[in-house]
Amino acid sequence: MKKFGLFIMVLGCVFASKANATHILELPDSGSDSHRIELLSSNVFDGQFYVWTYKVTSGAGSSIHALSHWVIGICDEYFDHAIDPGGTTISLISPPDTDPNLGISGLKFDDGYNDDEMRTVTIYMTQSLEVTQVLVGIKSGGNEYFGYIDGPSCDPNQGHMPEPTTVALIGAGVAGLTARRKKLL
Repeated sequence: MKKFGLFIMVLGCVFASKANATHILELPDSGSDSHRIELLSSNVFDGQFYVWTYKVTSGAGSSIHALSHWVIGICDEYFDHAIDPGGTTISLISPPDTDPNLGISGLKFDDGYNDDEMRTVTIYMTQSLEVTQVLVGIKSGGNEYFGYIDGPSCDPNQGHMPEPTTVALIGAGVAGLTARRKKLL
């Protein structure tokens, strides 16, 4: 019975780890009308660059205007280029300069979206960078929204901190091995 309990605990850690793998930012809130930015993949090496892919969806409805433009706070030091299939004008705003509406530096996607329009945006970096929280600003009508999403760290030497569920899974494995060695199971 103890083995079954340990198995259930490890299984729960695995599923919890997968649940935490989704990286989504919804602004102004998590309502159905909100703008949504989702990290689809990070640090995928394509043979030349390290690729970060985001799915960006404009909100819609009576309470929110379509997305006008947005800025993601990535550092220019390791940035090479970005692609938005919607034909968006993409520019890099380097500190100390900031976007005049949002007041933040980073990569600016400056083309309006239609209501409920979705685009997949690809950012190409020159180095493998750890995942960290980066600032995002959205301009929508007369409103400005801010939040954080997983993105490339500006420090390529930043140490990696594992997810809590990964630590729990490793801890459960060590506890299981210790218990087995002491013949408690």
